[in-house]
Amino acid sequence: TDAQVVDNAQLGAYQLAFESGSLESIPDGVRNGGAKLVVLSKEIQKQNYRDPKQAPFTEVTMAEFTDRVIHDAEGMAGSVFVAELDTHCLDSYSYGNCGIHVVRAVSA
Repeated sequence: TDAQVVDNAQLGAYQLAFESGSLESIPDGVRNGGAKLVVLSKEIQKQNYRDPKQAPFTEVTMAEFTDRVIHDAEGMAGSVFVAELDTHCLDSYSYGNCGIHVVRAVSA
């Protein structure tokens, strides 16, 4: 739904690419109209797709998203990543499989 994609990073990245001029062949005068996903599924009634939309970012939301990208990029550029153990890591019936978190380190 539209409400579910308000903070969607993939759609935010499309808007950031547009606003930063990273997309080629955009005609002059075209403004950011937001972004949307096209989700294909035979399970959706009346049509075989959904297309939730993310509204165009305001100056404030664009700045917040840009800060988020910078923060995430700095984190990914780091040399240390801390694996946070949670209850689902050891529960074979929960969502996800975190086996890598609970095995002995194999590198120094």
